[in-house]
Amino acid sequence: MELVIQSFADFMQTITHYKPTPIKEGIQSGYYSSIQMDENQFYFCYDESFLKLISEAMLLEENPSKEDLQDLSKEIANQVIGQAKVLDQSLQHQITTPMFLGFLEKCPLQDLSSGTHFQIQEGKCSIYKEKK
Repeated sequence: MELVIQSFADFMQTITHYKPTPIKEGIQSGYYSSIQMDENQFYFCYDESFLKLISEAMLLEENPSKEDLQDLSKEIANQVIGQAKVLDQSLQHQITTPMFLGFLEKCPLQDLSSGTHFQIQEGKCSIYKEKK
């Protein structure tokens, strides 16, 4: 999970020029995407403020459509896990195509202790890991 956290922080800082601030309490309600790397399934949850901040930085769009928010949800997961794979050059990793799971009121995982949570400005993001 450490490589994923490092990758997330690097990607966010590159895209937004803000360093993500770790926070204790995460979010469960939001836009969810999922991607698998080897035997680990990662769930990314973003609130709308977070995705709008990324939209402004990546798409130069202040009022993204719902489709743009869904695409950004998958693209962030793809970039973060892809970069984590590159950072760990000692192993060959298999990653899947990211999937948009929808706007969910609750995290699909039962055990939320595997979560890491961040804030950039008003936006929040949580990353959860499940070992398959």
